Order: sequence, then C-alpha cells, then structure tokens
Amino acid sequence: GFALFLHQYILMKFFYETAFLFFVGFHGGAYLMALLSLLFLLLYLRHGKVIHLVLLIIVVFLGVLSDRLLIMYFVVPSLLILFFIRNNEFRKRILFSSVSSILAALFGMIVYNIIKNSDFIYIISLGNKKFDSSKIVSAIINYLEILKGMTEAGGAVLIIVVLFFVSLLSGIFLSIYVVFGKGRKYYPFLEKVLIIFLTGYIFIVALTPIINGTFWGLGHLRYNYSSFYVAVSFIPVMLFVIERKIPKIANPVNVITLALVVAAIFSAIRNEKHNDTIEGLKNLSNYYPEEVKRIDEIAKDHNIQYGVGNYWYAKKTTMFSKENVRMYTALEDLRAWLHVTNENWYFTNRKGKYGNPRFNFVLLNNLKPEGEFFNRLQEKSDTVINGNIEILITPEFGYKNWKNLYLLDEEN
Repeated sequence: GFALFLHQYILMKFFYETAFLFFVGFHGGAYLMALLSLLFLLLYLRHGKVIHLVLLIIVVFLGVLSDRLLIMYFVVPSLLILFFIRNNEFRKRILFSSVSSILAALFGMIVYNIIKNSDFIYIISLGNKKFDSSKIVSAIINYLEILKGMTEAGGAVLIIVVLFFVSLLSGIFLSIYVVFGKGRKYYPFLEKVLIIFLTGYIFIVALTPIINGTFWGLGHLRYNYSSFYVAVSFIPVMLFVIERKIPKIANPVNVITLALVVAAIFSAIRNEKHNDTIEGLKNLSNYYPEEVKRIDEIAKDHNIQYGVGNYWYAKKTTMFSKENVRMYTALEDLRAWLHVTNENWYFTNRKGKYGNPRFNFVLLNNLKPEGEFFNRLQEKSDTVINGNIEILITPEFGYKNWKNLYLLDEEN
C-alpha cells in the first residue's frame, strides 16, 4: 500500500491524495490513533488485562480531544463488533471495551468544549463543516466525480480505486461469511474482529464527509482518504485468511506480494525520463516545487522572510523553501487563519524559534486581499512578479492577535 501511494506521488505527481494520507494536519493523526486504539482493543479482547483497557480509554480520550474524526475512525467501527459477534466467551470484554470507548469519546468531547469555551487557546470554528442534510446529494455527486477523476488518471491511482472497491466488497462478503455463514464455526475470534472492523472502517470512513454533507471537492478527501489506505492494506489480511484455508498458496502469494512491493517502490523512485533509480532518489531527497523556487528567488533579491498567503502556497513554501522563507495562512482581510498551525508563529512577543515574526510580504496568488488594513499596507508597498508568482513587498507588520494587525513603524 505504501509503495502505491509513493508511486502516485513521485511518478504521477498526485500531491494532494498522498498529502492527505501522510500529513498529520490532514487527519492522519486520527488515522494513526485509530490504529493504536485497534491494537489495544485486540490486546484487551485477547488477554482481558485491565492495563490494555486503560490504555484504550486514554488513547480514545486523547484522540477525540485532538480530532473528533476518531469517533468515526474507531468508535463507530468498533461498535460493529458488539452488534455482530455473538461469542459468549468474549462477550463481557466486547461490552466493556465498547462502553469504555463511548465514555472516553464523550469525555474527550466534553473537555474539548470546555477548553474551547474558556478561550484558553484559540480553536478555529467548524463553521460550515457541521452536518447539513440538504448538501448530502451534492456531496455524493462530488465524491463520485473525484473517484471518476482518479479512475481516469490511470496508473497507481486507478489501482488504488480498484483495490478500494475489491476490498470493500470482499470485506462485506467475508464479514457475512464469518458472522452468519459456515465461517462462524471455525474462524478464530480475533480474525472475525479484524475483518469486521476493517470492513466497517472502509465503509464508514468513506461515507462520513458525504453523509455529513461536507464533501465539496478534492480538498475534502482529507476527511476520508484513510479509507483508501485501509482498503489497500486490507488485501494482505484477506490473503492471510485465504492462506489459512488453502495453505499451499501461502509461499507463492508471499513471493509475488514481495516482488510487487519491491517493483512498485523502484518504479516510484526511478527517474521518469532516464529510468535511473539513483537519479530518482536524488530528485526525491531534493524535491523543490517550482512555485517555491520562484518565491525563494524573490526573497533572496528583496531580503524578505516572513509573509502571509493562501493556505496551499503557505504550507508548501514553509515546508520546501531553501531560503528559510516562512509563509503563514491568511484570510482575504489578512487576519490570521490558525488552521493546522502554531499561533506563536503569528503573534508579537511570543517565544520559540519562529516567535515574534516581522512580516514583510503578502503572496497575492489565490488570495485577493482586501480590507482597511490591506489598503493602508498597499499604499506603501511594491509588487514583484516572478513567472506566475506575484508578491506584495510591504512595510513590516505584525499580529497582536489573530484579527488585529498593525504596522511595526506605527507601534508606538
């Protein structure tokens, strides 16, 4: 699975999908916490030790406190085990783990709301991300359009979509087989749990932003892209189940799987033009987006370092700049947008390596700034263009808080 995602990022230039998977800011943290919760759940169900149940409670509580998507990533899929597995030996453990997960999630939400309402730290508003049944139909259409685009892209992206549906349908079939069919008699308990949980995860997580009515386009894959990753990872689980049924195929399947993974990794890192793996590794380690390179050129010529801009440009620039340019996300009126970032990087008189910055540029691409402060700023600024990059070099300004900006030369 990792090899396929690496392949589509490096070779096929599909940045967004891979970013949603690996960047914590795109709910990758909730995905990892779900896997950790699943680990402690399996350990508790197997051994019945209180320490595993306590660790499960702690992880779910912290996970929901950090990102409430963990409710859909773990709590809801785990409840399927309670409803579908009737095993008297493990029934009490299943019940305890389910109740504990629900209570931990509720406590996490309560603590989150207490912190948010106390204004102890600034938490960005959910705004239009709340449930809206009137947008479900449009969300379904948008999701199908994204799947269509991924399918038409071909290559590794097409393989991922195909594996997604293969895993989902196979998981549903296996779940029915081990719960209602002959498989319920001889499949080990923990295998049943894993099959039901992973199938539920793929289905529930894929539908979460759609049923919520908040799937509007490619950017919102960040809410459910881990369903694709689990679907790809589910293939080895199903192969393991098949191998138990037909032991003779175990060695050939293992060899073929290993060969495919190695081939996919080498295909991903090789140089596309010269078919050179060494050159591909060099390109991977020195990745330098063209837009960031142009921003760096302006920064070097005009001695600028801290600025604000559009969300995607800001993230990419701060991550890949070789001139130590730091760009943070701003709204159209230049107010700070503290989504997935550190407020110390914006505000005056804050500690840390990048605290107390002196901003001196605004990236105009995809921003269209406006408002009273921007108008004052623009009067004293110069516009510099480098290729498709347009930067407004400004007098130094700062943030007293997320919505109050001021010119540093007017500080007193």
